[in-house]
Amino acid sequence: MREAIRGLFKDISESVVNEILLIATLQRVRHGELIFAEGEKPERLYVLIEGEVKVFKVNHKGDEMILRFFHPVQFISELASLDNLPFPTSARAQTDLRLATFEIEPFKELMRAHIELYDFMLHSLCQKLHYHMNVTIAKNSDNEDSYSKIALLLLEDFTSFAQTKHWKIAQSINVAPETLSRVLRRFREEGAIGGVGKKISLLDRSKLKKYL
Repeated sequence: MREAIRGLFKDISESVVNEILLIATLQRVRHGELIFAEGEKPERLYVLIEGEVKVFKVNHKGDEMILRFFHPVQFISELASLDNLPFPTSARAQTDLRLATFEIEPFKELMRAHIELYDFMLHSLCQKLHYHMNVTIAKNSDNEDSYSKIALLLLEDFTSFAQTKHWKIAQSINVAPETLSRVLRRFREEGAIGGVGKKISLLDRSKLKKYL
């Protein structure tokens, strides 16, 4: 856990990271278990340090709408925790997990005491808001342009895309797995992405942007 936390806060001074580690608690979650449910009041901050997490909402029919898959090392739903808001989504372990968790008020006290930690968390929140504005709305819309959906996801969340199984990506953006494979094949042919099979590398962002 210590190594993962140090990696996440690598741009923050060592003394502040040591203070963060003092209030960190390791939590293990088994595959299939809920980390938190939509509507619950946050009690802790969560950082995923090992495994995969699915974040989703449930519609009025009881169907899951997948919003995103999370991979190490990053915060999960930190906005709700820091602002004491009910969780707007649910999160479930897709594998056995290890989480670093923090009591909310002691973590906020560290933010108030250290401007560099405050700035780091502000930047993290802005990145998440940017993601949701530019990706989540698009991939859950009725827009049938699969090329724009997939290009946007590659541009905005490439690390997660590269680590997530393709059938899960297809499910999360409401396209058939065959469609995802066809789009990725075209992107490779055009030189926008590289790699073989399910291994992907990002080669030319400008060639993806033309689909937006």
